[in-house]
Amino acid sequence: MEKTIKNNKLILDNVISNTESEKIKSQIFGVFFSWYYKDYVVGDEDVNKNTQDYQFQFTHQFQENSNIVTPMENWEMLFPIFYVIQPMNFIRVKANLIPRAEKIVPHGLHIDTFAPYSITGIYYVNNNNGYTQFEDGDKVESKQNRIVLFPSNMKHTGTTCTDAKVRVAININFIPYVNEDSMYKEIFSATQWQAITKWCAK
Repeated sequence: MEKTIKNNKLILDNVISNTESEKIKSQIFGVFFSWYYKDYVVGDEDVNKNTQDYQFQFTHQFQENSNIVTPMENWEMLFPIFYVIQPMNFIRVKANLIPRAEKIVPHGLHIDTFAPYSITGIYYVNNNNGYTQFEDGDKVESKQNRIVLFPSNMKHTGTTCTDAKVRVAININFIPYVNEDSMYKEIFSATQWQAITKWCAK
């Protein structure tokens, strides 16, 4: 596993084994994995100008409101990722599938959750030329078996892709497990981390 930290974003490449990564990809791209159409990608207030024709996606909900809402084999295939990112509590876990377009289109900067001291993780299921872009201009390319982790109050947007049939990512919003060796200390300020430590200890 290779780790990069950039402007309070933690990027992990080869986050799980190739075998585990290929299992996730194969299962998600399989004929028995269910997808549901959504006619939006971000909220109306966050939509980028002139992108209305690209504001649709297919999603698969794994977990929400403390309930696992997917077959157990789908949930269990994510365990290798969970082992690395060390969630204490989940807020929401879902997969997003964006079909290929004729150009790269950012959907709109947004925040996934306002839960205090939470982390957003985006795990890239397949290689493509789409990316995650942040309000500060940083871009993280969609590379299979990569995850980017950042404070959930950080605005970001996904995009379409042009060189693959679909762009698929798993979005994980969670409260991290806190200890002195936590990798998340490096993406929060010292004051924020002290507050997180106190809050999670309650």
